[in-house]
Amino acid sequence: MNIFNNIEKVCAFYVSEMHLSTMIMPYISKQIEDNNIIETFFEINLEKNIETILSKITLNEKNKKKIKKINWKNKKYNNKEIKNTIKNLIINYNKIVKKINNYDNCCNNNGNNYGNNSSDENKKNIIINILINGKNEYIENINKLLDNILNEIFKDNNITIKNKIIIRIINCYLVDQSENNIKKIINESDYLLNTSGLKNINEIYEKQSFIK
Repeated sequence: MNIFNNIEKVCAFYVSEMHLSTMIMPYISKQIEDNNIIETFFEINLEKNIETILSKITLNEKNKKKIKKINWKNKKYNNKEIKNTIKNLIINYNKIVKKINNYDNCCNNNGNNYGNNSSDENKKNIIINILINGKNEYIENINKLLDNILNEIFKDNNITIKNKIIIRIINCYLVDQSENNIKKIINESDYLLNTSGLKNINEIYEKQSFIK
């Protein structure tokens, strides 16, 4: 499997930590609802902002608890920690996908003919979201490490991926530090995440509106 065919690069631009927290919350909520995976590599701590937002919005309490369990704190990561974190995600991926697909099949086969839910086209694929925030240098370094680590992991014959894997890397940039590089960042991304959700870069270019 060519892992790089299954990596989606996303960029997001924010003016403050609260703006970033508010902007990503609807997306995070939807990912939690869809049973997708969320991992973070943060240079900037968002924990208090996330808690504040969760205390003010209407959301399923179960999902609120899941969002709170995400690591919103900042932490310095070394190469080994990043590798182990990503490797564990990949190893557990098959188990998570199997669990979700078994649940969906059970719900969809209550005496009704919905076709063969075991076929590849009917299987639910989990998205592994990797959120990164911090200074541009930090984001760039984490992305380079991720590329190298993912390539190494998928060359490991001891790891077998039975389902299509989608890894979505979401790079969150502070506008003040990225004004001169926005076009470059956009060109290197597949999607843009803003307050209106996840947008295809081609659509964004047509509208000539990078930040909302």
